[in-house]
Parts: sequence; C-alpha cells; structure tokens
Amino acid sequence: LFELNISKKGYYDIEINNLKFRFTHGHIQNKDKFPENIDVLVYGHFHTGFIEKVNNKLCINAGSITLPKNNTPRSYLVIDEKVKLYHLDGSLIEEHMIGA
Repeated sequence: LFELNISKKGYYDIEINNLKFRFTHGHIQNKDKFPENIDVLVYGHFHTGFIEKVNNKLCINAGSITLPKNNTPRSYLVIDEKVKLYHLDGSLIEEHMIGA
C-alpha cells in the first residue's frame, strides 16, 4: 500500500511494472486530453465508470459510489495485475489486463 499524495500540480505519477500511471481528478487531464509520456490515466470527475484504450494507452474512470451519472451503476476500481471495475454490490462490470 502507498499513500496517495496529490501534488500542487493536481496529479500523482507512479511507475508500476515499467508502466507510468497518473492519478488525477480528471477535469484537466482525461481521455480527451491525455497527457504525454503516461501509459495509464486514472481519474474520476465525470462520475461514469469505464476502462478504455485510447491511442494504445489505458484510460480509466472509477465512476462513483454515491453520485453516478449518465445512468451508469455505482462503481469502484481495484487495480492489481488487472484493472477491475466493480458494481457497488461487488459484481464485476469490466476488467482489463494492465499492459495488454
């Protein structure tokens, strides 16, 4: 486990298994404004959970457990060797192998 300390820049970068992850809110950087030199972008902002490939990069939105939008289910993420998006009831919505 690690403590996520968001910098004054508004994001946190970490390298895991030779992949560059960025954790951010999502209002500045997101799937439409993907940062350079990042392999995996994780954010929230839009409150709609998804896991998507964008220009061979992985774009992940955790969704929301309290205020999901656009008729999406209440959701949360688990990141290990895969990225898994879960419904609040614990059922798997979607998963994607990291680095695949």
